[in-house]
Amino acid sequence: MTITFNLAAFAEAARALAAIPSASMRIDILDCALAEAGGGKLALTMSNMDVEATVTIPAEGEGRAAIPRAVMNFFTRRDGMAGGDTGSLEFDGRRVVARHGKGKLAIGMLPADDFPRFVRSEPAWSFPIRAHEFCAALAGCERAIADQETRPYLCGVFLHRLDDGLGFVATDGHRLHKLATDLPEIAGKLATESGMPGVIVPDLAVARIQKLFAGDESEIRVAGTDSHLVVEADRIRFASKLIDGVYPDYQRAIPEPGEARIRLDAKALDAALDGLMVIPRTDGKGKAVSQRPVRIGPGDGDEILLEMAGDNGDCTDRVPAKVEGSFQPFIVAANFLRDLIASCGGGEMDLAPVHSAVRIFAKPEASDWVVMQRTKL
Repeated sequence: MTITFNLAAFAEAARALAAIPSASMRIDILDCALAEAGGGKLALTMSNMDVEATVTIPAEGEGRAAIPRAVMNFFTRRDGMAGGDTGSLEFDGRRVVARHGKGKLAIGMLPADDFPRFVRSEPAWSFPIRAHEFCAALAGCERAIADQETRPYLCGVFLHRLDDGLGFVATDGHRLHKLATDLPEIAGKLATESGMPGVIVPDLAVARIQKLFAGDESEIRVAGTDSHLVVEADRIRFASKLIDGVYPDYQRAIPEPGEARIRLDAKALDAALDGLMVIPRTDGKGKAVSQRPVRIGPGDGDEILLEMAGDNGDCTDRVPAKVEGSFQPFIVAANFLRDLIASCGGGEMDLAPVHSAVRIFAKPEASDWVVMQRTKL
């Protein structure tokens, strides 16, 4: 059995699938791609048993086998080399031969039936959305995803329906990122059996979806059940298990904003925070401290004062700001602010300190961020 295809198309598919298996996984079949050819198409699938992705390209011939990663790498390395635009795969039942130009790779292969596949079932819900909008919303929440094994239900993005939009939320207990898009036409019920209606997309899936679909402005279909999520475009299909758990009622953690509003340029704040971090700060073992608290207080006139402490001194800076109302100095994690600035893409932002938290309002207007205040600098 011989399958022929465009080399560049195969290499692009192989590069897209390369990040799907876990690098720490030591299962031979998961270091392979399932190749299924027929009807003028070749579908390549890779999996780590938690997520799987399939990319389909035009091809001639028929065949089905689990081909080692070395075959994928053979074609990606030869992309752009002399030898023509066509590549081929030959199967003889025990090994696969990959060819391009004068290059040839012959290697043993595994039975296609050994490759683990998700069971395909009728989705309970689905909706259309532009790929880049879906990826942007996930990216805006990604930095606030928890990494605590004791609270696995926080280790992902909560996808749910709002009264006026589609909501994306992530929180690690110290900060909360919430974004929303226009409400798409949802078929079925996007809900779980208990708790807030929605599904929890795990952090691994959030990262892989962005790698596969970022920059794509075409319409995709997002669908699933209370246990699986599927994201489909014309040539790409991605599937993931969902986190089995009940997401907390995050709305109770969003305080009403106080009277004070601090409006400033996000990029100016980011640059100032970057400058403050030059002062050395280490922990008791001499390791650099990653979470650097910053005190934000009133300045002289139209500005705010930033202060950061180090091992043997402190560092200050002032940022132009329009302050409405009065506020007492507050302390927050500087890296949380910088993550937030990266999520919203810069522009103007409002800080609204209240009680033990700070509400942040920035573009897009449907976004909402909460950062908990710290007690010590």
